[in-house]
Amino acid sequence: MSCYHCDQPVADADAWTAELAGVRQSFCCPGCQAVAQHLYDSGLDRYYRVRLEPGIRPDLDLELGDSHALTEAFAHPRGDGTVDIDLAVDGITCGACAWLIEQALTPAPGINLVLVNLSDHRVRVTYDPSLIELGQIINRLNGVGYRASPWRASDAAVQRRAAQRQSMIRLIVAGLGSMQAMMFAVALYTADASFIEYRHEQLLRWISLVVSAPVMLYAARPFFSGAINALRHRRLNMDIPVSLAMGLAWVASAWHVIQGSGEVYFDSVSMFAFFLLAGRHIEQSMQARSLTATGLDRLALPTLVTRLGEPVTRIAVSEVVVGDQIQWHGGERLSVDGCIEDGAGDISQATVTGESQPTAVSTGDTVLAGALNGPTPLVVRVTAVGAERTLAKLEDQANLAMAGRPRTLSWAQAWSGRFIAFQLTAAVATALVWLALDSSMAFPAALAVLVATCPCAFALAAPTALAAAQAGAHKRGAVLLSPNALERLARVRQTLTDKTGTLTYGRPSIEQTAVLADHSRATCEGIASGLEQGVAHPLARPFQAFARARLEAVEVVEGQGVRGHWNGLPVELGKPTWLGYVAPSDAGWVVLRINGTLACAWSLVDEPRSDLRAALALLPHPITVVSGDTQARVTALVEPLGLSGFGGLSPADKLAHLQLAQDHGPVLALGDGINDAPLLAAADASIALTDASALTRARCDALITTQRLSAAPAVVALARQTQRVIGQNLSWAIGYNLTVLPLAASGWLPAWGAALGMSLSSLLVVFNALRLNRAD
Repeated sequence: MSCYHCDQPVADADAWTAELAGVRQSFCCPGCQAVAQHLYDSGLDRYYRVRLEPGIRPDLDLELGDSHALTEAFAHPRGDGTVDIDLAVDGITCGACAWLIEQALTPAPGINLVLVNLSDHRVRVTYDPSLIELGQIINRLNGVGYRASPWRASDAAVQRRAAQRQSMIRLIVAGLGSMQAMMFAVALYTADASFIEYRHEQLLRWISLVVSAPVMLYAARPFFSGAINALRHRRLNMDIPVSLAMGLAWVASAWHVIQGSGEVYFDSVSMFAFFLLAGRHIEQSMQARSLTATGLDRLALPTLVTRLGEPVTRIAVSEVVVGDQIQWHGGERLSVDGCIEDGAGDISQATVTGESQPTAVSTGDTVLAGALNGPTPLVVRVTAVGAERTLAKLEDQANLAMAGRPRTLSWAQAWSGRFIAFQLTAAVATALVWLALDSSMAFPAALAVLVATCPCAFALAAPTALAAAQAGAHKRGAVLLSPNALERLARVRQTLTDKTGTLTYGRPSIEQTAVLADHSRATCEGIASGLEQGVAHPLARPFQAFARARLEAVEVVEGQGVRGHWNGLPVELGKPTWLGYVAPSDAGWVVLRINGTLACAWSLVDEPRSDLRAALALLPHPITVVSGDTQARVTALVEPLGLSGFGGLSPADKLAHLQLAQDHGPVLALGDGINDAPLLAAADASIALTDASALTRARCDALITTQRLSAAPAVVALARQTQRVIGQNLSWAIGYNLTVLPLAASGWLPAWGAALGMSLSSLLVVFNALRLNRAD
């Protein structure tokens, strides 16, 4: 007798029992008994009707540790009093598990949202720590038979490797079984010519049954599990015709062996399973490659940092707060976002931005978590920690994009179900027709139809292309941040782009300083630095390096500048037109006004990107530059390039230009600053540059992670190529199935030929998609 919950052997049937729905059930331990009783008492007994695998045996002695410490270390604050935490949950096997976990957690007070990711066994919970503790959430999962712990990227990587290893083992078993079955099948084919005695023929048939059994019982198990799961949820998927074909063929062959006469299909079944598993293994490998393509989850960041102060202490990263000064040691990877407070040196941001060359940094420069310091120690002022780091936000957005369902994929999956229904109907119709004509051909012909028209290639057409494109985008210097990014980028026919930080490097330097009142230059620089602290606009960076004065009530005036109070006096820093300053030249000027009096003006220069002309030549034309900078400076940049440009624009003005452009077709928007966020959100497709603000990244479809502007047209070209590849794959899959259907139904195509043709068709689709993974 086996345990009702976990299916383990029960030593004493009367030791632990419970009456569930009027039936007395036996359990192997009190833990399983408690879990089952809890599920029935909570109205969650549907789990036992729809699950595919037995529940895991609960660990009643699980040590949770300090719930508050775990929350501080792993939870991400959302700003409204709630937090997000990702939990790695052991025992998730199918949709029934996802349903059970959601039903177990959602009713609890304080839990606002539960999302279950079946692909990596991750559960994201949004909850209010003042109403429920992390330990209580984990206990609830334990109560329904799942072991949970805070999710770590390294653990997820281990799980992916384990899944790939399991997939490879199944593939090897299927490969060996199909080779052996084919070897004996060659001898059986000659039996028709009476070269082999009947007893030897039967021996070979029995051996074929034995060598094909592991293929059916182990290697092909995912197909049967998937089919059972689909039927339980009343839907059609690719596993149903696959399992039907393999199961019927193998059972019929085994029956013929026992009877001593009739056709056997052990070679065809084994080969069918092998080629299907090969296609799935390649797809799984591509998806795993795309998950790690950005390198975001491979970074082993230090868990301890050196905080400067009195005294200097070595503390956990979780204890670091914004504003702390830390020592960034030579050869150390940075765990937080920050700004260089003191020192200069070379750092590597290859794993963050994709740039292979070291980057020179000095006081005032921004550095991101994941960057690797050179030999020179640097002092860094912390600007973001935990979930607020650029690296963490980028990882979340990239994972969301890959977990999303693009429209192309949704369409293909919807039609895949209809195609399967047509395939099953065609197989039944073929069998009925042959029963009327020649009953001996009914089963072989129906089997050939099931195998030959399997929609494997159709089902792989879009997912493999999208996975390869995600990895290909990283090789081109970009990360896709929207599920529909490729579809949106492929449609664009014109471009609107910002200037500062987009067409230029966004690292302006002060060329000239003009003191206009009685305040000293140092005072003016200190006020300007205090106003610009924390401002993400590129023009703020030269001032952030100055020793800053203490200011109050600092706020950004959208499209104009920033203002606040210094020693009780109102101060403003921004455009000359806003503050009433007449600039002496066409240079870009930033002006400081103290208590209504112009105090100082700075002339700034910004260098155009080195690949600007080449990149613009490849972007969708026409190209229009829309900038908040002066018209004179915009004109100076765009005229030599043969472009049109508009300066002095507010975010609302940029939106007006976008709406006019959209009358002539889909528009691609490029930008990097907060003032570009409305433009990027309203555009038909958008790309942000590497130094983009968090708000800007949240509004874009793709993020350029290098300093090369040429990555933008490369991603657009990749998007268009992806749509062509998906179209080619779908056309091939549909055309092949429609062509092979009459051959299989007429009996001209044997089952082994159908399996080979279907498998080659699927592999063709996969290898066609792999072209997207190549960097140009």
